[in-house]
Amino acid sequence: MSRYFLWAAQQGIILSGCSYLPAKLDVERVPIKPIFYGITPEPAVELRFSAGKPLYLLSAEVPLWLAQLLLSMAKPRFQQAAVGCWQRLYFQARVSYLRRRMQSQLLNWEYIRPPAPRVLRSADMHAGDWECCAAMPTPELTSAVLEALKARRLLESELETALARLGAVYDGQLRVLLHHLVLHHILQRESAIALNSYGRLHCRRCGSDRIHWAWCAKCGSHCPFCGDCRNMGVARGCSALYSLTPQMQAHTARHVQAVPKMNLPFALSSAQAAASEQIVSAMRQGAKEITIWAACGAGKTEVVYAAMREVVGRGKRVLLLTPRRDVTAELYARLQGVFGADYVVGLYGAAESNYQASPIMVATTHQAIRLDGAFGLVVLDECDAYPYRTEKMLQNAVGRLARQGGCFIQMTATPSPLLRRHSSRLVYIPARHHGHPLPVPNVLQDTGLRLWRTPEMTQSLPPCPESVIEALIRSRREKAQLLIFVPRRLLVAPLVEALRQVGVERVAGVHSGSENRDEIRTAFKEGQLEAVVATTIFERGLTFPQVNVAVLLAETRQIFDNAALVQMAGRVGRTTTRPQGSVWFTCVQPSQAMRQAIEDIVTLNEMAARAGLLASGYVDVAPGKLKPGEQRGIGDVQA
Repeated sequence: MSRYFLWAAQQGIILSGCSYLPAKLDVERVPIKPIFYGITPEPAVELRFSAGKPLYLLSAEVPLWLAQLLLSMAKPRFQQAAVGCWQRLYFQARVSYLRRRMQSQLLNWEYIRPPAPRVLRSADMHAGDWECCAAMPTPELTSAVLEALKARRLLESELETALARLGAVYDGQLRVLLHHLVLHHILQRESAIALNSYGRLHCRRCGSDRIHWAWCAKCGSHCPFCGDCRNMGVARGCSALYSLTPQMQAHTARHVQAVPKMNLPFALSSAQAAASEQIVSAMRQGAKEITIWAACGAGKTEVVYAAMREVVGRGKRVLLLTPRRDVTAELYARLQGVFGADYVVGLYGAAESNYQASPIMVATTHQAIRLDGAFGLVVLDECDAYPYRTEKMLQNAVGRLARQGGCFIQMTATPSPLLRRHSSRLVYIPARHHGHPLPVPNVLQDTGLRLWRTPEMTQSLPPCPESVIEALIRSRREKAQLLIFVPRRLLVAPLVEALRQVGVERVAGVHSGSENRDEIRTAFKEGQLEAVVATTIFERGLTFPQVNVAVLLAETRQIFDNAALVQMAGRVGRTTTRPQGSVWFTCVQPSQAMRQAIEDIVTLNEMAARAGLLASGYVDVAPGKLKPGEQRGIGDVQA
């Protein structure tokens, strides 16, 4: 059963910590007993707490979202109460009026239910109801609920799964036990779907207003559900969303672990050290939002380590978010090496089952939907990456956490013009730590790529593109691996087969649906593969020591925009052992996004040269000619 009742009681219910607040009355001027009202899944719970005094049921049993809607209508009617001998009659008249109004409201929503009993007394309850409602949560169960909901808010089904992972044992219905915790101000319960300030249904979990209707077996009626976040568990109108009350959140927001030590594998460069000092200084001055614009491979993650350590040292938690699961996994491993495994927890894919509220939490932006509470610092890495860039629900979830937190830091290599204009503080890192300039891509124009735009439409496998063969020969000459980006996952398998036909044996393909994507990433990083064909899942946050990059059909719109091309070019030359390399944009005809990407890379090299951050051999070299003969811009098109 997923239905709730709306109730009111004229007699005062004396219960310390009760979540149902009395009507606002001037008790000094009007010496009367307060009026209580609320919603309940089990009327016997409130009847037992009221010591058997009668309850007035205002509505029939309705889903949670309708119960909370009706509660908002009932509250203004109980703000004042009559006094004297007419008090009881006025109260009963108000109850009758509210019942009629709520019945008409339910008809507007096409929700018809038989009317509820007018008054509920102890004699109306069965012995089984009293026994069920008498079961109070044990201290162990309460502790388990607190542990499961630290910095999170979960649906009832998700909370039940989390308690099972913690080994919590309880008797009776979980919903009734959770209602006891709601009564005692430990939990707060909200419907997953509710009306916003504009009178439209929206999802409380992800903020989306794309609400659909379907028949629900839980509540036995047509029920609204969110179509955007249903892959994270269906949020329905009858679903309860549980979180800790603000008082309990403040109580559990702090941790007791000592100040962590930072074990950096290398010293920060001058640009990184300056940026790190700017961030810490801005946070101490009370900055609420900071944007870091860093070149690909400049080590923008390392510049927030000092800020993270300071926040953790104050007893608060840090949340680091990234849009991609592969990037999250790599950052999780990296932060464990810097701060220690006891301080860091990762929330991505299968790692979510190991949830604990650690001082430093690394998660994908999808996990932000389930997170809650005030973090001392929220860091969003690659804020321009897909799917965060296009998914409104992810932006809403991260924005909610940013508003609750102390400081919000966004990091990107390709900030949008809007972000550059509206950021209150902008920190630049235009050069990489080794002092070498960013590789400027070469453009390879290949008319044979027309066959690769729709290879599934041809009867035979198209030949390997000449531009890819040229990039492969150049990479072999440089003793480098080749990472080939393709715009669609349907191109991965055909290109892998074409490479094998020209003699490349150690080659693999990977896309978002590949089950062995982690194994391929590790094998490529360790040099076991000569070439990898990948979609944009390898575009950000990954470092491969000996890699060159080729982008197939770089002119493909909507997939390879300016930001994506800059990020893919940024996979090259990230390490001190190989600070340079080659990047090729292969195309039938160059696009404006390709020109803009090359222009942005050259602009960052100019900024680094003016700031004196490049090695001495590159300071006085003109843009676009940083290493003559090796870096060719958009004007040096090859056939």
